[in-house]
Amino acid sequence: MGVRAGLEYPEGDPGGLTAAASRLAGLAGQVAGEAGAIARAAQVSGWEGNRYALFRAAVQGIAPSLEGGASALQRAARRVDDLADQLQRTQRQIREWAEEIEAAEKSVQEAESALSAERFKRETFGDPLAPFPGPDPVQEAQARHDRA
Repeated sequence: MGVRAGLEYPEGDPGGLTAAASRLAGLAGQVAGEAGAIARAAQVSGWEGNRYALFRAAVQGIAPSLEGGASALQRAARRVDDLADQLQRTQRQIREWAEEIEAAEKSVQEAESALSAERFKRETFGDPLAPFPGPDPVQEAQARHDRA
């Protein structure tokens, strides 16, 4: 986990997850293809009798299992791809929030600096009891600080 502006965020490249999802989908296609090939292999011309019937029954039992495996691999591929998307969205959202927090912190620091400068000027150069023409700079700086 990384930390930015006090926010923890998941590190890593979602591309690795996307590549894994693609590989899983490819494997699912291969397994599904093999299931079809096995089902076709049960159709042997010239074979007859009980042994052929047992062979066909065994092959026909294997093909659905492979099809189920292919479906499971495809579901896993979708979930891994969804995880990659979620990781990317989370990283982007936290980066946006961190940028907002950093901008707000900078604004607060600038307002605090301006307020301190105005207070220093007043204490050093001005008579605190003398009326100021126009808006009071210390009050304006304090208001900017409060808004930040």
